[in-house]
Amino acid sequence: MKFVQYSILLIICVLWACTKQEVDYSSTEACQLTEGELPVGKAALLASRINNLQEFKSLVRVEYLNGSVLVNSADQAINRVRIEQCANGKKIISILESGLSQGDISAAKEGNFWDKLSLLFRSPYTIRHRKELKFIQILARRRYDLFGATDVAFYDLAEQSVKKIKLKQLAYLNPKDGNEKGYINSFNHVTAQALITSIYNKEFADFIADVHERHNMPEIIHGRFSETQLKDPNNNPVDNYVDMLNNEWGQLIGNKLKIKYKLNKKTRWSPELLTAYLNDIQQFYVWTFDIEMEPFRTDEDVIQLFSNKLNVVLSGEVDD
Repeated sequence: MKFVQYSILLIICVLWACTKQEVDYSSTEACQLTEGELPVGKAALLASRINNLQEFKSLVRVEYLNGSVLVNSADQAINRVRIEQCANGKKIISILESGLSQGDISAAKEGNFWDKLSLLFRSPYTIRHRKELKFIQILARRRYDLFGATDVAFYDLAEQSVKKIKLKQLAYLNPKDGNEKGYINSFNHVTAQALITSIYNKEFADFIADVHERHNMPEIIHGRFSETQLKDPNNNPVDNYVDMLNNEWGQLIGNKLKIKYKLNKKTRWSPELLTAYLNDIQQFYVWTFDIEMEPFRTDEDVIQLFSNKLNVVLSGEVDD
């Protein structure tokens, strides 16, 4: 029975292999502000510096689009949000449309054969890249069951970067800069997306970002928010829209560092390589946020632990 199920999945994967078409929405072309608009930052953003959605929309262009796409010879309605940021004379665009979420993938993983088959019809891309998705999930979580009590994840890299900010009394312009929606969240999104892009590519990093944002707050796609969501200090639309733009900046950095260090999914990450990589990202943080930071060192625990984890996971040695 398992052989038959596997054969069905394999045949359908082949038939659907070329159906996913990705559009690279990010851009760094020159942009011009219209009358009344203001530039917002040099590049990446801090959600802690933006008080509410209305203020965000005064700084960044947000457009909700409704339309349809052709799926299996039938029109399927979709919602889409388009965010355009003009920063430092450059334009960056992030587009998120209705589709598969992180929760859908988890439910199919825990479900039966037919749940997995349904996921295949919805997103053959997910099935084709299930191994890579598993790797990223492990890198994004502290897996004490696999790596012991000292395990680290993407978040720990961001947390350590925040600790390296010097003159915090000057860097923390808003008391919220020091909480979960301040520097640490921005660093987490930029660093994680940069690494995923460098190891794989922008398309895969964008897929990871999109399924996460759809799961976190699906309303950001159509813009119909409840009053509770708009006023929630810990989880509101501004946080998610800032994450979308920071994801794009992370992907742009990841592409540049991928070329600089000749990185791919087979790269062996030494502590020296990871240190140089993270220090390059920190130079971006120094520039975009006008802060000073201590550099990473090769002998730091987080460097030693995460470089080892990268090598173990990407080599396929971990059986989750």
